[in-house]
Amino acid sequence: MPRAGLTPAIVVARGADLADEIGLDHLTLAALASRLGVAVPSLYKHVGGLDALRRGIAILALGELGDAMAGALAGVTIRPDGGPDGSAQVLALADAYRAYAAAHPGRYAATLRAAPPGDAEHGAAGDAILRSVFAVLASRGLAGEDAVDATRALRAALHGFVALEAAGGFGLPQDVDRSFGRLVEGLDRGFGMLVGGDAAPELGAQGAVSELRLALTVEDYPRALRFYRDSLGLPVLESWEDGKARGAVLGAGRATLELLSPEQAELIDRIEVGSRVAGPVRVALAVLDSAGVADALVAAGAERLGEPVVTPWAHRNVRVAAPDGLQLTLFTELDPRPGE
Repeated sequence: MPRAGLTPAIVVARGADLADEIGLDHLTLAALASRLGVAVPSLYKHVGGLDALRRGIAILALGELGDAMAGALAGVTIRPDGGPDGSAQVLALADAYRAYAAAHPGRYAATLRAAPPGDAEHGAAGDAILRSVFAVLASRGLAGEDAVDATRALRAALHGFVALEAAGGFGLPQDVDRSFGRLVEGLDRGFGMLVGGDAAPELGAQGAVSELRLALTVEDYPRALRFYRDSLGLPVLESWEDGKARGAVLGAGRATLELLSPEQAELIDRIEVGSRVAGPVRVALAVLDSAGVADALVAAGAERLGEPVVTPWAHRNVRVAAPDGLQLTLFTELDPRPGE
């Protein structure tokens, strides 16, 4: 007779707990039987073997992860127009995913393999998560094959991050939470580029602008920061300070606003051009290949103000002046160094 108090659900739940402790790859029926205080043959009365146990853990974990994502979405701020904030939804999903993977590493490992064909219960558990993700992507204008592409990109990026984090792969002292937020922000911007993706940019993929940044040099930096941050409500995405050289990047929907003290603006000009040349307004454009795009723009009539430079903040920047005189900084975020 099965041991009193044990059921298939309890065996799977205790197996999931043990997997979190020792790792899914190290989970065996013998280890679980020892934890439960029964002989291995007794477990076969509740689960059909190790594969069946892992299947049960996968279904359990997918349900828990789906509930965590749904709960995170329920707490997302609603816009004044009554609709959900799409970017906040993407971040909420990502945060829930990362938190679950960190809290339940064994369960999380069981979710990685797709349900085998014909396993309706396993497939349904994964479909619940997909419905949440697809609903969020729909709010970003993605559906059909575009939504599938975005879902795969999101999952691959999040899994890569949480796997490196779990393995202790981030050795630099900078804040890992901040890096995760920037990763999700970049993914969300990329989702916007997938919408209407049939129209190819004239300069090719390397010239596709992923961010337009309006850089303002302001005489009273603290006052300007209070105005844009507190009065207008733009969130601070990044800020820095080195004496009087201060700056901040504020989110502005699908663009960013960069506020610079005169000292910081002078520093940037010296790095990019060699002398103070910009006026109070300068436009910065994030592209995949700043040097290549600069060459194309010069060929189209722009004036090159400086050669490509690698900045202290790990961008490759090139300054050009458009035919109408507006100065453009083309910047490419460089790949992180090994271990970052």
